[in-house]
Amino acid sequence: MAEVPFLEIKDVYKNFGGVAVLKGVSLTLSKGEIHCLAGENGCGKSTLIKIISGYYQKDSGDIIVEGIPVSTMTPKIAISRGIQVVYQDFSLYPSMSIAENIVLADSLRNKKLFVNWSWVRSEARKALDKIKVDIDVDVSAESLSIAKKQLVAIAKALYQDARLVILDEPTTSLTEKEIDVLFSVLKGLAEKGVSILLVSHKLREVLRISQKLTIMRNGTMVISDDTSSFTESSISRYMTGRIVERQIAGGNVSENAAPYLSVSHLTKAGQFNDVSMAFYPGEIVGITGLLGSGRSEVVKAIAGLDPFDSGNMEIEGKACRFRSIEEAIKAGIGYVTDDRMTEGVFPDQSVKFNMISASLGMMTKNFLGQLDFCAIGEKVASTSEQFNIVMKDSEAKIKYLSGGNAQKVMLGRWLLANVRLLFLNGPTVGVDIGAKFDIYEKLRELNKAGMIIVIISDDVPELVLNCDRVLIFHNGSIVREMGRNEISEDSINTTLSSLM
Repeated sequence: MAEVPFLEIKDVYKNFGGVAVLKGVSLTLSKGEIHCLAGENGCGKSTLIKIISGYYQKDSGDIIVEGIPVSTMTPKIAISRGIQVVYQDFSLYPSMSIAENIVLADSLRNKKLFVNWSWVRSEARKALDKIKVDIDVDVSAESLSIAKKQLVAIAKALYQDARLVILDEPTTSLTEKEIDVLFSVLKGLAEKGVSILLVSHKLREVLRISQKLTIMRNGTMVISDDTSSFTESSISRYMTGRIVERQIAGGNVSENAAPYLSVSHLTKAGQFNDVSMAFYPGEIVGITGLLGSGRSEVVKAIAGLDPFDSGNMEIEGKACRFRSIEEAIKAGIGYVTDDRMTEGVFPDQSVKFNMISASLGMMTKNFLGQLDFCAIGEKVASTSEQFNIVMKDSEAKIKYLSGGNAQKVMLGRWLLANVRLLFLNGPTVGVDIGAKFDIYEKLRELNKAGMIIVIISDDVPELVLNCDRVLIFHNGSIVREMGRNEISEDSINTTLSSLM
């Protein structure tokens, strides 16, 4: 007799305001199985998770947990049936200790009137021991790294007797080493019979960790099968509905070109030391390194966001030093942050405002500084069309755009600002596969049009696909530079592994 699946979703429909978000979606999850739910942003993954966890109610269809139908799923019922979701914000109380975060919610749910703090700490340690993680239970949640917060959230879910743990994009902000730890924990849980449902669009990680894969597109389930039957290419095709071309970039650099920007012996105590590098017209340069390598700090110093202690900078042979990002922009240098929604955009402002925010001084029609709104409208419309930005109109608030479209707005911003060199920190973080390759295509177009592109990234395939050179940082210094003929996933990963 076949074992009863832990969870079955059958023919589930969900509408919002007359718009069909889920159209007859079905999903089966076995006990002790690591199952990945993949699809582009807007395909319905998040809605399905919220229906499983009781946050949303289905319009029709069936939810069956361990062979028993659940007519109305609520968060309380979901937790009582062993279903827990670890979202990207981890749902931890930042000022509370790890012990309090793990244990107290369950104590309150069980209406315990008194707190035995020794017992709370002991229970928290036991919960962490179950996943073989050593974290001081007395420190506050806000003091932990993102990776450790995630492990605490998993321990908290298991403490509440989770038999299905759903993780929403769990590796978005993790290093390779932290991903290895997380995956080891998840495999250990699966071996103990805990079911794992991962929501992800990182293809390599999907293939690496999951046993079964379900792909959604436009609110429907496209395919569900053993992960071994998929390749990166086939996953991309099922997710996007089209064949994604993987063209290697490069070859735009003239042998006799002089550097546009060069820095020498750049130093800031405790962050980076004696960094020298140059960027040439026509090239795409990659910068990578482990967490804390100093790579982002160097770039921010160059772009005028943070001061440096000593060293020299030159643009086209002329000495310079920027005290602000405004000065850098005037000199032709732009910077796209990896923290898009917090530092990169004005979330409550329109797409139009976000796109012209770096070039307002170029949008005037007279010496009084009066803005030329006709020209602004034309340039924003033209740039939006060029970057294939999907939105209601340019007056829509940017916070309502998908991650990929918001990133395209930021690229459009620097195109309108006429920068010569653009630093992109994590250019496709939180961006789905279709939008990711759209962004790569636009970066190549900008590069061919004369813009120097510098990509700071943990995504090794991204560096291999796009870069003419790759600089690897460690402990605040460049430890290796790779030319086009040396760049490969193996060579980069081997170098990074040797630095751990």
